[in-house]
Amino acid sequence: MTAERSLTPSTLGRLVGKSPTDPAKIRQWRAEAWHLQEIPVLPLDEIKNPIDRQVVIQIAERLYGKRISGPNTKEANNGKRQVA
Repeated sequence: MTAERSLTPSTLGRLVGKSPTDPAKIRQWRAEAWHLQEIPVLPLDEIKNPIDRQVVIQIAERLYGKRISGPNTKEANNGKRQVA
C-alpha cells in the first residue's frame, strides 16, 4: 500500500519560514553565531587547506563523534575519506 501525498497545504505551512538559501544571509548568520555566541560555523568545502580541514574534522569528531553520512564520509567514498 502506498501513501498518497495530500495536495492540500498544511495549516501550519504559513507559520514555517522558508529555508535561507541566500548565501549572503547564511554567511551573516555564521558571523552572528561567531560574534554573539562564540560558535564557529565552518563548512568543510570552504576550508581549502587540507591540513586545516583535517584539523577541523578531527576536533568535530572528538566532540561529536564520526559523521554518519555526507559527501566527505568514508561510506560515500568507498571506504576512503575524500579530502580535496
